[in-house]
Amino acid sequence: MRLLTLILAFALFAILGVTVYETSAQPGPRDKLILRDGHEVSGRLNSANQQTVKFNGELYDRAQVKAIRLNGAPNPAPEAGALDLLMRRDGTINTGRITNITDKLVFQDNAQVQRVDVAVIEFANPAHIITVSPEPIASPTVTPSESPSPSSSPSPAAGGSPAQESSPEPGSDANASQATTPPWFNTKGCAWAAKPYVFVDGSPSGTQGKVNCRMWLNVCGTVVERRKVVDTNERCWTSRDLSQPEICCDIWTKYINNPDGRWNPRKDADGDGIPNDQDDDPLGPKRPQ
Repeated sequence: MRLLTLILAFALFAILGVTVYETSAQPGPRDKLILRDGHEVSGRLNSANQQTVKFNGELYDRAQVKAIRLNGAPNPAPEAGALDLLMRRDGTINTGRITNITDKLVFQDNAQVQRVDVAVIEFANPAHIITVSPEPIASPTVTPSESPSPSSSPSPAAGGSPAQESSPEPGSDANASQATTPPWFNTKGCAWAAKPYVFVDGSPSGTQGKVNCRMWLNVCGTVVERRKVVDTNERCWTSRDLSQPEICCDIWTKYINNPDGRWNPRKDADGDGIPNDQDDDPLGPKRPQ
């Protein structure tokens, strides 16, 4: 009788041990990365900063990321607007710039929140923030002798023409119409040069099986926008698809305010003959044959 009791007790412990092992082996709640092109990735959020998000060990351009849902957070958070949005697990919502995410903390503006208390992080909607001008970047090639004249006059001195390496102003040189590259790509002697901010987004359309794709490029404070509708089995743009060359904002701004017959950045930012609203790479190297 005692032997039978010992055998039954041993069997019970064995069953309990297997149950505990199988339970512990089951994967726990997983983080979810939601991209602006509509794709979702499940796994582990490693970290994030103001440029990139590291998820499952892979780096994503932060502009690609729409939201992060931590550990299977339940209810969706409100859409982020002009500022990033952080929703805690108790339902409290704070808005402000998310500057850093570690394995322990989430930093928002001057505050820090324990990561275990965070349910959802939504990054600011590009549609609301693309009008923010980039910080001026001084060109390392600028010298006092090369600095552009502060004069706003678009015309050169009589008989003069822009130097071979300089960027002409609108209508200042008859030979400019023969150039194959818009002058704002030439940053030599440029006092304010900057790379564009690029944002991409994808959202369901009103038609079943279709997705609305949008891209925005903030070039020296000017928005260049392109939209298209694709099938759900196709992908929208990512920031890696779009060229982001350095632009001379001084020259860009002059042509924005006073375009000429050859160069009009509002219509054709890369001068390839394809209008911005039809160009899949508005600042890209593609040129017509």
